[in-house]
Amino acid sequence: MTRIGDIGTPAIVNTDNALAFYVSLALLRIVVKDVNVRYLYYYIQSSHFKKELYKRTIHNAFPIKINKNEIGKCKVLLKNYNEQIHIDNFLSFVDKKLSLIASKIEALKKYRKGIIDSWFKNNDKAMKLCKLVNQQTSQLLTNQIKDNNGNYPVYDATGNIYKRIDFYRNSNDSIAIIKYGSGCGKTFITRGKHNILGTMSELIPHNANDLTYIFAFTECNQFKRICKKYIEVGTTPNLYYSDYSNTLVYYPKERTTFIKVIDLITEKHDKLEEERNNLNKIKQQLLKDMFI
Repeated sequence: MTRIGDIGTPAIVNTDNALAFYVSLALLRIVVKDVNVRYLYYYIQSSHFKKELYKRTIHNAFPIKINKNEIGKCKVLLKNYNEQIHIDNFLSFVDKKLSLIASKIEALKKYRKGIIDSWFKNNDKAMKLCKLVNQQTSQLLTNQIKDNNGNYPVYDATGNIYKRIDFYRNSNDSIAIIKYGSGCGKTFITRGKHNILGTMSELIPHNANDLTYIFAFTECNQFKRICKKYIEVGTTPNLYYSDYSNTLVYYPKERTTFIKVIDLITEKHDKLEEERNNLNKIKQQLLKDMFI
């Protein structure tokens, strides 16, 4: 179980061999009868045990940590052995389902990446990126909007909504690209009336139907290699529009089929992610309800 930084993440080690393990881990061995190891594994993930860990965690340490002796003081609710087996079987089934969904998502990502990289290997019928998009940069800082609340989303560098405010600076579906700091060169799609934080800029396709196409190009190996060439190494990474704006983009008239395939893959991926999120919510509720 992890005990420094990330606290309370368990894993089962199936071996009788001698072990060496990193200082950030605690090795827990069952020393009493009638305790199912997988029951304990799931109990450690429950909100009940997390509360026990939280009470004994040193929160003013950096990173936060819990001493191994304090872990031993945490209380564990032990049900009878048959109930332990039942809980293990039920939650194991949920985990197997989650693992299957995760495998499908990874396979879909690889399939999508393969199609994109293969498509953009073509060099004929190419146009400069700057002929296909307008670029819009952002200077919006978090301290400028800390007291502002409204309906328009502000996207952060993870692609998530940081908060909602009462104004917007872009009303177009666009492609946000990180221009400064961690993740420099990463892209994601932003939609509707919105804002982005100042660590990013946006590419707005001249033709709205090209959104999927241009976004796919920003994910291909060719574009990533060009960005990597300009991103500074050893200091805070940054990437300017001028670094990649003249990049040639394979741009044939026959783009419709490619766009449809990518959109279908994206739709399937989003459905799988939604299924995984819903199943994770169910698991968290079960972890709460089963250990009462």
